[in-house]
Amino acid sequence: MLLLSSHLSHPGSPVDFLHAVLAIVGRWLAAIAALGAWRGATEPGGRRLAAGALGLAGAAVAVSAVAVLTVSGEALRVGDVPVVIAGSQFPANVTVTTGETLHLDNRDLFRHTFTVADTDLHVVLPASTATRAAVELPPGSYDVICDIPGHEHMTAVLVVD
Repeated sequence: MLLLSSHLSHPGSPVDFLHAVLAIVGRWLAAIAALGAWRGATEPGGRRLAAGALGLAGAAVAVSAVAVLTVSGEALRVGDVPVVIAGSQFPANVTVTTGETLHLDNRDLFRHTFTVADTDLHVVLPASTATRAAVELPPGSYDVICDIPGHEHMTAVLVVD
């Protein structure tokens, strides 16, 4: 009955987390309500059940909000090449020298990836977090994508000197 979702352990966004929690709570409440109806539960019991459901939903919203506000990831360091991801957009071009480190700052409220085509450079960027990624690629131009379904419009060019 309690089908856990990957959105609970690795939420792509607060909305994903909240949706998963509410879906699980909803399943439990439906089962409890069905059992109560079968056993002839009284009206006040139904009110308590609804109040409990609202309380759980409110707690899920609060936990989700706190998670977004308290998770920030790694800080920008001297020498890092900053890459800001906002509005579901990468910068058009990112230029880096082999051996430098990118500071990938996902300012969106949902998960993205920074995936360099035909290489091993693949970074998962949870919502509202930042991370660092070393670039150990030969000089050249590389296509960058976000490989999350629906994010096909997120492209960039990584130029390695």
